[in-house]
Formats: sequence, C-alpha cells, structure tokens
Amino acid sequence: MTRLKLKEFRELNKLSQRDISSLLGIHQAQYWRWEVGKSYPNAKQLLELAKIVGCTPNDLYESLWHVKLITYFDYT
Repeated sequence: MTRLKLKEFRELNKLSQRDISSLLGIHQAQYWRWEVGKSYPNAKQLLELAKIVGCTPNDLYESLWHVKLITYFDYT
C-alpha cells in the first residue's frame, strides 16, 4: 500500500496547489485529487512533479505497510 507525499513536498517548497497545477498545465482540481489520493498522475506528470519539488519520483512515494506493522506491534 502506497500513497504520494505531494502535500508534504508542496508545503516544504512553499508552493500552493494552484502554483503546481499551473506549472504542470492542469486544473487545480486535478492536482487536488492526486494530493488526496482520489487519482494519480501519469509517469510523465510524476517526473515533472519531482522536478518541481526537487526530489526523485521515488521520494514522492511513501509506503504505508511499515506504519501498519508498527501500529500493530505497538499495541499487541
């Protein structure tokens, strides 16, 4: 299970959703859907996002499996 860390990188770079969507040439609503996990960027858009926020495409992904395992073991 994974999610994109778009909001974290966007805020780290002091960018708004409008700023990023404008740089990508997409509607702000589309970017918002990516940020909340309702849809995902294609490979080209993901590469462009990584350039905008100064990271690799892999950095944008966060695995949630370790969070679930830690939570499970902490409470058992």
